[in-house]
Amino acid sequence: MVCYLVEMKLMMEGKNRSINRTHGSTLEIFARLWIYIPRFGMQKFEIAQVYCAEDEMKFGDWEDSMTYRVLFCLFILGLGTIGCLTRTAEKAVEVETAPEAPAKPPTIAELHLSLAKEVYTADEPIPLRMTVRAGKFDLLVPAASVEGEGAFGGLIITDAAGKGVARTSPISWAPHMKNLLHDGKAVDCIQGTEVESGAETVATLENLRAHYNLAPGNYTLQVFMNLKVYREFLPDQSPMVVLIEKDILEIQRSRHSTEVKQQAISHLREEIAVIQREQQEVYDKIYLPMDSLRGSADLESNTVTLRVE
Repeated sequence: MVCYLVEMKLMMEGKNRSINRTHGSTLEIFARLWIYIPRFGMQKFEIAQVYCAEDEMKFGDWEDSMTYRVLFCLFILGLGTIGCLTRTAEKAVEVETAPEAPAKPPTIAELHLSLAKEVYTADEPIPLRMTVRAGKFDLLVPAASVEGEGAFGGLIITDAAGKGVARTSPISWAPHMKNLLHDGKAVDCIQGTEVESGAETVATLENLRAHYNLAPGNYTLQVFMNLKVYREFLPDQSPMVVLIEKDILEIQRSRHSTEVKQQAISHLREEIAVIQREQQEVYDKIYLPMDSLRGSADLESNTVTLRVE
């Protein structure tokens, strides 16, 4: 619009001189922008009157156009600097507030596999040992999973070519199941063991040759395990204790007076305490109620190498 007004004024004044392209372009740019610059101390934008006379431009009410040109350039430069600083600050905040990678959950237990030595002769027994170490928390786990041959149910053996070696006989240790009385109800349980935080339990496989046909060569061994963890346990009960508990349950359901019931139950509880003291060494195991399963975790041991000559 400003350029149009300037050209019209030049035509009306009969000026045929052409404005220098470089200088004219610069003047046009300043003319387009300066008319939108607010005057100092005023609330509204005012359009300055433009007077073009040959290569000079004069603005009404502005005494020193060069001063305003410098101020205008500084103003534009300041806006650019503020914008760059703002974007830089935003990027810095984004970097500082970037979410951290989630921490790896602690391992509930660690498996460590070991051999007495690395090289065995063709007819020599090969015993295998594995240590199960509890992590940060105490664990209630099935005994068959961490004791005896049952702990090696997930044993994998590969030869030098990376091919798995098949078993000639299974590695298994059936868990001991038992039905116990708890709060007057029969509860299905599995024999368990408690591994305290940081404590270790050791499982041993007497001879690998009883389950694998190992020809001379190099082998790699590793154990994989799905370890189940339970919330609570019940102490083992002798058959005599189970019968007495059933008698207590019958008394509680009877129609006798409360006083008679309390006396009879108190007497039977004393008998149970005596039996448990006498048979403590025989019935010292714990059992895990099947309905108290907390969850399970997949574990894997270190790898060990074996050479058969």
